[in-house]
Amino acid sequence: MTFEEMTFNEKMEHIWEYYKVHMAVTAGVLLLIGSLLNIYLINPAPDIILDVTVRIEGTHFNYDYQEALEQKLYEYVVKYPESQTVSVELLATDENMDANTRMATEAKFMAKAEVQEMDLFVMDEDNFRYMLSEGFFMDLGQLETEFNMTLPEEAKIISTDPATQEERVFVLDVKKLPGLEPLIYNGDGKNYYVGVFIRSMSEVNALTALQKLSEEIIE
Repeated sequence: MTFEEMTFNEKMEHIWEYYKVHMAVTAGVLLLIGSLLNIYLINPAPDIILDVTVRIEGTHFNYDYQEALEQKLYEYVVKYPESQTVSVELLATDENMDANTRMATEAKFMAKAEVQEMDLFVMDEDNFRYMLSEGFFMDLGQLETEFNMTLPEEAKIISTDPATQEERVFVLDVKKLPGLEPLIYNGDGKNYYVGVFIRSMSEVNALTALQKLSEEIIE
C-alpha cells in the first residue's frame, strides 16, 4: 500500500512511527529556544546589583531577619525595580555538614568569586583570616576616598595587608552596624566582620549599604 492509498489515521500512524524521534527532538529544541527567549528577552531575571554572601555556621544565621535585610538593602540601592534586585545568601561553613553538602557550598562560593557575583562578605574570624591572606578584600579607606563616603570609625578593624605589610582597614565589626548585627545569632562570643569583595562590580552600592546599615536599625 502506497502512502497515497492510506487512510488519514494510517498516514498519521505511519508518520509517527518513522518520524517520532525527529519530532521529539524538534519539539525539545523549540521548547529550549522558547525558554531562552523568555529568560533573556521577554522576561529576563533582574540583575543582582548588590550581593551579600554570608560565610558563617548555619546555626548562627538568622533566617527570619534575612528577608527584612534584603528589603532594606533593596530600598538603599535599587533604582530600577523592574530590572534590579539584591541578594543575601548563606553559604554555610559548618564542620558538621555532610561532605557532599560542604563540597557543593564550597564550589558555589568559588564560582561566585570567579564570575564576580559577590559584593559584600559577612564572615566569622576564621574565614576573615583566610580571606585576608588570599587578598579577597578591597581597602575600605581607599573606597571612602574614591567615592567621598564615610564609614563609622568605631566599626573599623585595622589589619596588616599581607601584600605590603601596611596597616589598613578591610572590614567592619558587624556588632557596630545596627542594621546588620541581627543577621547573626552571636551567642558564642565570636567576632564577625563584613568587607567588600576585591572583584566587586558594585563598590558604590556596597559602601552605601555599609553606611546605611551603620545608621539604621531595621525593624
